Amino acid sequence: MELVIDPIPLLLELSDRHLPPGLAETLAAITGLTVSWTAVGVLLHVPARQQLPYTLRNCPATMAAILRYARSLGCDYVLIGPDADIDQALPAWDQ
Repeated sequence: MELVIDPIPLLLELSDRHLPPGLAETLAAITGLTVSWTAVGVLLHVPARQQLPYTLRNCPATMAAILRYARSLGCDYVLIGPDADIDQALPAWDQ
């Protein structure tokens, strides 16, 4: 019997300042994007590389940049919350 080990999913934590005001409330309406609201922020599933182009077609530019960035880092999830740091590779807004 061969032991198969699934890779541990990677999580990218980003400040909620990476979302323009009002965008978080509209994320659930984006086709192909899986979103959960948690006690610590918004959790997004990053689509697999082959699925990403289909999801990006429906995303605002800001969300598309976040998803592309997360996938380029090999991350499977993004947690966007008030306690995370600002990543200089992405645009940020004042809240």
